[in-house]
Amino acid sequence: MSKAGERETGAGAEGRAGARWPVVVALFFSGWTLVYANRNVFSAVLREIGSEWGLSRTQLGLLGSLFFLAYTAGQVPAGFLADRFSRKALLLPGFYLQGAAAIASGLARSPGAFLASRIAGGAGQSTYYAPQYALAVQHIPQNKRGFGVAAINSGMAGGVITGLLLGSFLVYRMGLNWRVPFIVVGCLSLVAGLLIQALVPEKPGGGGPGEKPGGGGPGEQARPDQQGGPAAWRSGIKGRDFWLLWLVALTTQYGLYLILTWLPFYLQESRGFSGQLASAASTLMPLAAAPSGMLVGWLSDKAGRRKKLALWLVPLSTAAIGAIGMTRGNALLLVGLFLYGMTGKLVLDPVLVAMVSDRVASHARAGALGVLNLASTISMVSAPALTGYLADVTKSFRASFWVAIVLGVLASVLLAFVREEETATS
Repeated sequence: MSKAGERETGAGAEGRAGARWPVVVALFFSGWTLVYANRNVFSAVLREIGSEWGLSRTQLGLLGSLFFLAYTAGQVPAGFLADRFSRKALLLPGFYLQGAAAIASGLARSPGAFLASRIAGGAGQSTYYAPQYALAVQHIPQNKRGFGVAAINSGMAGGVITGLLLGSFLVYRMGLNWRVPFIVVGCLSLVAGLLIQALVPEKPGGGGPGEKPGGGGPGEQARPDQQGGPAAWRSGIKGRDFWLLWLVALTTQYGLYLILTWLPFYLQESRGFSGQLASAASTLMPLAAAPSGMLVGWLSDKAGRRKKLALWLVPLSTAAIGAIGMTRGNALLLVGLFLYGMTGKLVLDPVLVAMVSDRVASHARAGALGVLNLASTISMVSAPALTGYLADVTKSFRASFWVAIVLGVLASVLLAFVREEETATS
């Protein structure tokens, strides 16, 4: 075959890969929806679980924290292994495991069995984040990466809504046992895993459209450290900007998991909402987050200056947390929930992912994203248990909201020191 023919063949393959990216985005969106539905079914029925087994707020918080501890433990190894070996081979077993574990949670007859199933589910979910994003950027063109990642990320908001409303509807409206929503989410997860396995291809080399395998951008030649080994992932996490973004992820995540884990319980116990109304009010945040995340992702691609967007998002979301936890009127609380949805961590996440992806070569992205998400998972682990403990000790949730506000202010300061990096807009 002539060189011209080879170029045409390569261009055709790349075009087919580029044309496939909306399907990949849709499937990974569905995956995140079910991952977050699994987490938020737990939040929706937290009070019922505590009532059945006589658990304190601290013990309920530990159930959430140990789930995320298992999730954290697998995050970084999954990212690094995904850079060295097949990303699908890591993603799929974990995704099936978290689905099976959700079913087991619904079948548990003791707190110990329930805890074991939640730990297994957290371990299963740990293989989704980094391999999934690394697979996604193989298919999403670089000039659409912010939008594509935001579209995938909006599945998190969809999952929060699905988990809260499913748990509320089946338990508080239909009068079914709190175990049923876990079983429903688990079965749907197994189906989604089969679709991802069948319809998401994996390209050798890890590069996205327009990138050579192992390279960090169009036409970049692979270096000896670009083979997915230890030297590759270490090169991906070098530099001041990466670690500043890591700290921003750490400090902004606490507020999100304070809200995701405890909001329905807080609204029932501290604000006098009914179970069904608490779950419905809790969906305001993700309902606002889904379209806002898409808009912010699109703006980050068009403007090419992701840092400026982040510098607006973080202070506004911090103010929203204050409105949720520190105001007395329910009207201001609901405004705070909507504002946090528009500006909070679910909207910030795709911006952070794109900022890291722009700075890291394709051969090291999964590892770098795994390290980035480690920062978020540290707060995931601490927020549920710390909130429950502080609520038991102080008889109020106010102290935990103060922690989230202080961390949000710190995140704004850290973000100011990240250097701006323009991205391609064509």
